[in-house]
Amino acid sequence: MFIIILVLLTLFSTSLDAAMRSDDCLECHDAFKKFNHGKANCVECHKDITSFPHQERLEKPLCVQCHKEVSALYSKSIHSAKKLPCKDCHVVHFLDKGKKDCLSCHKQIAHDTIPSKEKHIASLGCTACHGMTKKGSAMAELRIHVGKGDAIVKEEIDSDRNNIINQGELDLFLSYLEKNRKGSYAISRSYRVPGNAHRVTQKALQCDECHGDKNIFKETRLRLSGVSSYVFRADPKILIPELPSIKEYRTTVHGNKGVACSDCHVSQERISDSTCIKCHKDLYGVYKNSVHTKKGAAQCTDCHNPHSITAYREYNAKQRLEVCSRCHRDYLGKHSWLPHTRLHFNYLECSTCHSLESKKSIVFYFGKWVGDGKQALSYQDIKDAYGGHINLKKLIDVNGDGVVVSKELSDFFLELRRKFSEELFVGGSIIVTKVHHDYSMKGTKQKVCTTCHSSRAPFYDSMYLVLPDKGGQIYIPVEGTILGAAPISVFTDLSLLGEERVTIDDIKRLFGFRDQDRPGQVHELGFKWIDILGIAVCAVVLIFIALHIIARIFLRR
Repeated sequence: MFIIILVLLTLFSTSLDAAMRSDDCLECHDAFKKFNHGKANCVECHKDITSFPHQERLEKPLCVQCHKEVSALYSKSIHSAKKLPCKDCHVVHFLDKGKKDCLSCHKQIAHDTIPSKEKHIASLGCTACHGMTKKGSAMAELRIHVGKGDAIVKEEIDSDRNNIINQGELDLFLSYLEKNRKGSYAISRSYRVPGNAHRVTQKALQCDECHGDKNIFKETRLRLSGVSSYVFRADPKILIPELPSIKEYRTTVHGNKGVACSDCHVSQERISDSTCIKCHKDLYGVYKNSVHTKKGAAQCTDCHNPHSITAYREYNAKQRLEVCSRCHRDYLGKHSWLPHTRLHFNYLECSTCHSLESKKSIVFYFGKWVGDGKQALSYQDIKDAYGGHINLKKLIDVNGDGVVVSKELSDFFLELRRKFSEELFVGGSIIVTKVHHDYSMKGTKQKVCTTCHSSRAPFYDSMYLVLPDKGGQIYIPVEGTILGAAPISVFTDLSLLGEERVTIDDIKRLFGFRDQDRPGQVHELGFKWIDILGIAVCAVVLIFIALHIIARIFLRR
């Protein structure tokens, strides 16, 4: 009986399937005679049709019955969140007709926040940014038109023969072509980013996902075509300019002030001074009259990196010197007249002499020896030494008067040195703390040594201790006597000619004739007391001798 029932069911199913053919449906629904939904027939979607004529109202077919993976992706998209059905994009009975794309609905999207938006939109589809892209590929094609027999040798571009072209190799090869084959070559770029149209998100990819460490363009190629044809792997930076990560950019000077990428990158061209002028009008008012601008020697971005995490004011003298030496490479040769040339450039920046209207200051910092080099202590270094969050300003400025005197500096430094296993020092340099953007002065007057090496030097009235902080650096004014007063064990890294000598101002301080605006302030003269005591002893001896001579004259003995 079981076998007989099974046979009858099989026969019944076959006859039912034969009865439910698409041709039978189309006898009534002639509007769908040329329907196309892949290999699917009518009853595969309209499963509630069991006989003819079928009931008037049929259940709405569910795409998920066949398209489970696609439906799972779609359920996480912005279109699903807005309850848009499949038929809004797909004409389900005619998949080969009436195709819709993103612009069918999103016609007025401005995309003004995209830097160089014309290039991005022309090179990439919508799903490249909005389709949960995992990876992409890029191709640069370098077409060279050369005569027969004039082939390009592979090693001419791949100099290290590793089959990978980096930016340096490409630059050298393009320079060679420009010099020897000018007008005979052209380079084009193409990008392929297979985003998923069913996983569209409202939030697009961040810039650094293409232009940073997360670069999705892992498959990058350079094709050399012409008489010779080669395909190389290529460094993605050749085709996708690398930018700082968005997360890091938010910590920069521009990022903290809310400057967006599109505020500066309005085109594919290099950032010009006109872009910087929008915010820095006063500075450019000075700079436009300088030699750099008049001779077209430098633009703002030649000296200032707008993506830098470290503000220019936080650079030390050596880092500032490196900025100038990008162009002025023979600075040592140009300053051979300066005694101990290298020593001076260890502690001075170029604008100290070449921008006379800038404000110069002596700055001190806490440092450690790393191998044969020196390195400033970071906020993390000091935090680790103290075992948690610290307020450096309160730790060193004990009396809270906003000025660091030599005793406060010495006490804190000695305590800090006990907490570190490395050898520490207090370093210093002379830098510009308020920049005047005119570097036209050749500094011939600065060839007189006493301009700096005397008590009249301008930076003696502007001295700061630079402390690392979680969000940058803190500048705290320091007492003007700090160089002469602090122990030698503290200042192992800085000495200024004439600073150790006793001056008239020191004598005035001793008797309270200076700084009347700070009554009760005990000025520390440090090791100058030895000189003062020596002078006092000499004065007492001279006075005794003078009195003795006077007594002998008047008493006639």
